[in-house]
Amino acid sequence: MKKIISVTMLLMLITAFTACSSKETPINNTSGTTAEDTTAADTVTETPEETTSSAEAAKEAQTGSVTVTHEYGETQIPVNPEKIAVLDLGILDIFDTVGIEVGALPQGTMPEYLSAYTSDAYVNTGSLKEVDFETLNEYGPDLIIISGRLSGSYEELSKIAPTLYVTTPGADYFNEIQNNVEILKQIFPGKAQALQAGYDDIKAKAAALKTDAEKTGLNALVLMANDGSLSVFGIGSRYGVINNDFGFLAADENIEASTHGMEASFEYIAEKNPDILFVIDRSAAIGTEGATGAATLLDNDLVNGTTAAKEDRIIYLSSDIWYLSSGGFTGTSQMINEVRTALE
Repeated sequence: MKKIISVTMLLMLITAFTACSSKETPINNTSGTTAEDTTAADTVTETPEETTSSAEAAKEAQTGSVTVTHEYGETQIPVNPEKIAVLDLGILDIFDTVGIEVGALPQGTMPEYLSAYTSDAYVNTGSLKEVDFETLNEYGPDLIIISGRLSGSYEELSKIAPTLYVTTPGADYFNEIQNNVEILKQIFPGKAQALQAGYDDIKAKAAALKTDAEKTGLNALVLMANDGSLSVFGIGSRYGVINNDFGFLAADENIEASTHGMEASFEYIAEKNPDILFVIDRSAAIGTEGATGAATLLDNDLVNGTTAAKEDRIIYLSSDIWYLSSGGFTGTSQMINEVRTALE
């Protein structure tokens, strides 16, 4: 009899235990997630091993190398190089704007707005046209970036580190900047968005200036003064951006395109009689001591008789930017602001 009671009591206990375990436990859930949902979410949580693998995969995507095609062929360049020597000031400007660290650069001639790079925190590679190869070699760069002024040194520089040749923007100014940006986006994928945003910003400012300039119908002449000598630049020249992208008509459509411009005289300026005269003082840009300044040189009856002078439209440009660091984001933005003053 005792055995029967014991068995009965045991069955009752099992039944009660099963019933309790089948009831849902109340949850104070303000997010609308059920216990079942919570369990499902828990099942997709990454394990420490999976998290580590994801981090390693992301890191791997930011390393390795990329083959870049440029004027001197194809160059295998490390992605996100750590030690960078930038020997072109337009590219230095771009790096400064988007926050890419540079270790070595030519401190010999530096625009005022990039003067922070003349400190001892950076390795001095010499000047824009002459490289201190010994110092550069000691620095041991992972990447060297050059442009036209050092084209003759490409082979020698390539023996030190992968060397990228970039175009110094000229007549096709914004397309050439865009090409440089596309290359840099491959090398620095983490900065791709910032690089594109920097380009889009100056492109939009240039488009707005062009719209306003074209409404005026004003023509312009770009003049370079160089310690007593004069040269002019037209549509197909390094300063063709004035006409092609900023919207001013050419005072002379037949100017020969050359690196240092077409030789000109005061009589030529008087004959062409430009509505606007944009002036670049090369001597000031490169720091020639004792040189005759552009303003002094142009203060004569022939120039003062032009429409540009009478309408107060002789615009003295920031020569260190226009001559030394064109092609950058900050510099180009300043160039646009300066040219816009001709419309005020």
